[in-house]
Amino acid sequence: AAAAAAAVLTAGERSAVASPKSPSASALVAKKATQGRSSYEISEKTFVSTDVDTKALAKVMAEQYERAKQQSDKLAAGATSVRARPVLEHRLTKQQLAVLKDEDVLDTFNKSGHKKALAKMRDAGVEPDAQLMSAFFHMHYEHVDKVKMGEFLGKDVELNTASCIQYLRDLDMRKMAFLPALRQMIAQFRIPGEGQVIARLMAHFARVYCDQNPHVFRNVESCDQLAFLVLTLNTSTHNPQEDRKIGKEDWVDFCVELRENEPDTLTVQFLEQLWDDIKQHELRMPMAESL
Repeated sequence: AAAAAAAVLTAGERSAVASPKSPSASALVAKKATQGRSSYEISEKTFVSTDVDTKALAKVMAEQYERAKQQSDKLAAGATSVRARPVLEHRLTKQQLAVLKDEDVLDTFNKSGHKKALAKMRDAGVEPDAQLMSAFFHMHYEHVDKVKMGEFLGKDVELNTASCIQYLRDLDMRKMAFLPALRQMIAQFRIPGEGQVIARLMAHFARVYCDQNPHVFRNVESCDQLAFLVLTLNTSTHNPQEDRKIGKEDWVDFCVELRENEPDTLTVQFLEQLWDDIKQHELRMPMAESL
């Protein structure tokens, strides 16, 4: 496994793999594969050029981009067994519900970010908490900015962390298999490209998944590590700028430590099925803009 992993690493990283005190090869591959934002996704620059000669051409290209964006969002939602949005109004006070239904709060969040949106809530006499923020994102899901949503949920701040965990709980992953549940989570918002944020969000996912499915994994850490490695596999498989792909045998070898810790769940057959599923169906996030 180390030899296969080293093919994806730099010379310095290859020497680190050989050190007994260094992280595992799979961890280094995961770190390497998730650095920076994915470049294979459709972007506005693909369709709207600053050098177009006429306004008519610019309009046509903008319309092409909009159609592609809508198709991408549908593919992201269709890649998972997304359940119906939870009905959360019953756990809110009338004052909280009135604030959430105020479109000015949503508009402020999308245009100016969460700090000003939270200030508007407080000005209206409502103190934001995890249940309120989860309800906000679920109620406004179709129109909330997915980038700002991901930035908020990925921050290492008490309110943000609690809001992310509550949001994932409200998705309801009970009795879902691991990969469909991960697909559902990935399809919710744009995950920031920073490695620490990705790791934090995968830890939140693992905590909620294991709470709602206590008999799948022996410990939360195994679920967390597998989720991060699946993101690595997804990047290696579907990013055209990634020349060195992770083969099925290499993938199983990368997960050898996890197999030892989770012999009942992470069988060779299960891991090979994960590899086949990711190969055929890319994990997709929604595109940047709200619908």
